[in-house]
Amino acid sequence: MLTTILNRLMDLFISENNEKADMDTKAKSLVVNLASLSFTLIVLAEGIWSLVEERVELAIPFLSLSFILAISHLYLRKYNSTLHQNYLLTALFVTCSFLIIFGGNTSIGIAWTFLFPFFATALRGRNSGLMWSLVLAAVIMIDFLLLQSLSPFLQSYEPGQGVYY
Repeated sequence: MLTTILNRLMDLFISENNEKADMDTKAKSLVVNLASLSFTLIVLAEGIWSLVEERVELAIPFLSLSFILAISHLYLRKYNSTLHQNYLLTALFVTCSFLIIFGGNTSIGIAWTFLFPFFATALRGRNSGLMWSLVLAAVIMIDFLLLQSLSPFLQSYEPGQGVYY
C-alpha cells in the first residue's frame, strides 16, 4: 500500500520521457523536478508575501520569476534537453542573484542560495555545475564588497553574515 503510494508520487515528478530510462536517469529527473518545484514555490511565496506587505518593488520581480520558473519546470518535464536545462538554470541563477542583492521579504533571501549548487550539479553535472556555482559565489562577493553601499533598496549584510555566506 505504502509502496504504491510512493511510486505514484514519484511518477508525478519524473519526466514524461523517462518510461524506458534506467534508474539513474529517473533519480536525476526526480531530483531536478523536485528542486525546480521547490524553487518555484519559494519564489511564489516570496512574491505573495511581498504583495501582502505592499512591497511592489519586490512583488513584481518575484511573481515574474515564479512564472518563468513554473514555465521552465513544465518544459523540463516534457523536454529533458540540455537547452531546456540551461533555461531553467539561468532562471534559477537570476532568482538567486535577486535574492542575494535584495534579500527578499525577510532579509535572509540569500539563505535559499544554498540549494543552488545542488541543483546546478544535478542539472549540468559536476564540472558545469561547479562553474555555475562559482559564478553565483562571485555574485555574492561582488554584492558584499561593492553593491551594499550603493542604494538603500539593496540588502545590507553584517560582516559576520558575509563570512558565513
